[in-house]
Amino acid sequence: MSKRPVVGKRDGFDISLHESQSKSLAKFRSGVINPPKAASVLEEGIDVPQCNLVVCFDEPANLKSFVQRRGRARLRESKLVMLREKSSKIRIAEWERLERERKLLYKMEQRAVRKVEKYEGVETGYCESRKFRVPSTGALLDMENAKGHLDCFCSSLSSQSHVNVRPQYIIREESGKDDNNPLLLRATVILPVTLDPIPRMCQSRSLWRFEKNATKEAEFEAHLSLYYAGLVNDHLRPRSFTETSKNIDTQDPIIEVQEQLNLWLGVALA
Repeated sequence: MSKRPVVGKRDGFDISLHESQSKSLAKFRSGVINPPKAASVLEEGIDVPQCNLVVCFDEPANLKSFVQRRGRARLRESKLVMLREKSSKIRIAEWERLERERKLLYKMEQRAVRKVEKYEGVETGYCESRKFRVPSTGALLDMENAKGHLDCFCSSLSSQSHVNVRPQYIIREESGKDDNNPLLLRATVILPVTLDPIPRMCQSRSLWRFEKNATKEAEFEAHLSLYYAGLVNDHLRPRSFTETSKNIDTQDPIIEVQEQLNLWLGVALA
């Protein structure tokens, strides 16, 4: 068994020492030297998947150090050997208890993450199904591009820099049908005050678990209402001043009217 020390250094940085450490670790990984000796400063930096035994001659300072030292032994069925005094038995037992609690919390968090991912997948599928295509031009409106269309329309309402034309959002919690997750979200988008009240406020038709999806559907409904109100053209773009909405009746700006009836003329002739 050949051995070579790997010396750690906490203060400052020595290039020659760093190169020596790197060479020693490379030889350890390749099996040229076995085992290396390292100070506690390297307990976070050694990554050798083939390592199956870690021997500690001093006690770890805290739970973090204990977990990191044990984590240096990466091989399956590896061992951690610690030389310690009898008085430290209670401390080690406490660290093991804390580690078990951490593992339990981690597993609970992972289950919650998987549950969220499941619901997110369901909502993503519904988002992709909400589409509207203009028959005459083939222009497509969906929940992904609705925000861009809506922002473009609002920015066309005023050219003044001090006028706020950005859409405003309200997110409300509502009770859902699922007893396990009773609170769901509904979003309302409010457009600038220069618009008619009917297309100015729109809300998502469905209840959502995720705020971003509720907001997307509200934006989709808002731009769809602008189209039906004739405020955007068949390309789903804001109308210019030369365009005429198909929902607005056309008539001449000046028309002939009958002469106003003068009642006093009939009285005078009588």
